[in-house]
Amino acid sequence: MEQRDYLLREIERIGQILRAILNRLTGRGPTPAISIDNQFEETKSELLDSADINLSVILTMSNQNTIEYIKSHSGFSISNIEEFAQILEHLAVSSSSYIRMELLQKSLFLLNYCKEQDKTFSMDRETQILRITNSLSNFQ
Repeated sequence: MEQRDYLLREIERIGQILRAILNRLTGRGPTPAISIDNQFEETKSELLDSADINLSVILTMSNQNTIEYIKSHSGFSISNIEEFAQILEHLAVSSSSYIRMELLQKSLFLLNYCKEQDKTFSMDRETQILRITNSLSNFQ
């Protein structure tokens, strides 16, 4: 029971961190939006400081290693992975072309992973997958 309570608290904590970052990236919420010039660096720093998630390392990992890395951090539920994928997509908008492609590919991979793991159909997730797929095809 104690282990389950800890895991639920971790899922909620990671979710709160990811939602706060996403709200700042999109300009929603009580905190001011992060300027486009600083989005990647500030988000990378906040993820590392608040959730011990190294964005630079994740972007260089293979897809399988990314899943193992995420699973090694307690608190990553399907919904939290989806929010993390949304953060990556938002960061891609303000990033250089090389990193943009990496961010979009990783975001798409994570969303497809969630789609495979989740038993529930999500129209929002499908829309995001389609949007990222179109962005990647326009990129190439």
